[in-house]
Amino acid sequence: MTNLCSRPSSRGIVTACSLLAAWLFGAVALTADKAQAGDVETGIHGEISLEEGYIDNVRADHTLREGAWYTTFETDGIWQREPKGWLPHRVGGLMRARIYSSYGNRDYAEFGPSIGYDWELASLTVEYRFSPDHLRVDPATTVDAFADVHNFSAELRSKFGKKKRWTALFRFDFDAEDYDASFRERSFFEENFEAELRCRATQLITPRASVAFSTRDAISSNFDREEVALLFGFDLYLPAGMRAVLRYEKTWRNFIVGNPTDSTGHKNNNFGREDDAYGFDSGLDIPAPWTDSVTVHLRYRYRDNHSTRPDRSYNTNEGSLRLSYDF
Repeated sequence: MTNLCSRPSSRGIVTACSLLAAWLFGAVALTADKAQAGDVETGIHGEISLEEGYIDNVRADHTLREGAWYTTFETDGIWQREPKGWLPHRVGGLMRARIYSSYGNRDYAEFGPSIGYDWELASLTVEYRFSPDHLRVDPATTVDAFADVHNFSAELRSKFGKKKRWTALFRFDFDAEDYDASFRERSFFEENFEAELRCRATQLITPRASVAFSTRDAISSNFDREEVALLFGFDLYLPAGMRAVLRYEKTWRNFIVGNPTDSTGHKNNNFGREDDAYGFDSGLDIPAPWTDSVTVHLRYRYRDNHSTRPDRSYNTNEGSLRLSYDF
């Protein structure tokens, strides 16, 4: 498997590519049509949703497949004001909670605020998410480990071209997971850079493509890794306000573990590990016929992870039905 991440200069490649993506985005934004700020709708709006789903391999196990139902509740809201001045043009927040039918230790909640700015040439959104006591250890193991999960993200996007059919997006994510004392060596910082391009080619279809690079630094080098991901997909706009979505993502993941054992003589089980993974997402959004505020969302997701570490080769199938209300 050819893996860009496994090259000695991979960190330099990640940095260079991220700077290049940011530079290209800046060039696009500077040549974009004006009036993006005038496209926003002021006031308070948001969404409340309830989802019921099923996954056939909840533990992402190599041999023992166990299915589980889950219920997800989510609400998010935004106050949008006129885009002017130095105060945020958008202020919002999100709360999400998931409960599993037979695996209570996998239940979790996450929440956090967001702010945003809408200028003539671009929009900036900054978010923070926190999830306490979240089960994060490799699902195949029999020992549970929990971490406080912190996520900070900044997303810059701009619409440009004729009738603003093109959208360029650059996103930076910073993740920190702080594990409990028994698994302190797993705690890490991770940085992710993503650049995406979308085009409303016709009234029927919007294709999209993105590239992402990420690096992880953990307390124990056994959990250090680098990753490259490519995504292709499209949105299909159908009669009666329906929308179909299709996404395909390919990921090359390399665990950059320098030695087969750590300083205490324990085995680094990720030494030499490389993953070759892909995912397929599809869905259909159907507006309710009796109101403009309610939408039914159908989703199917498939994940397949091939790894040089045998117990981390697995696949999952997941389907869900979500009902959302916009206000």
